[in-house]
Amino acid sequence: MDTIITHLGKLPGHVKGFVIEDPAGDYNVYINKDLLQEEQVGVYLHELQHIKHRHLKDATKSVKLCEEEAEDI
Repeated sequence: MDTIITHLGKLPGHVKGFVIEDPAGDYNVYINKDLLQEEQVGVYLHELQHIKHRHLKDATKSVKLCEEEAEDI
């Protein structure tokens, strides 16, 4: 529970990465393998911010607000 599992793989076109919570309560971060390593690190840090701000558990915030909060690294 509350473990972060990172997956590096092929994602569709413009998708850099995303995070989802699995049924066990663990967070799965998916990062596009086609990005440069520096970009992958940035995407990972961005997704960690979504976890930190509990965006996956709070459906009251807009996507725009969640993305703004996740950029405040």
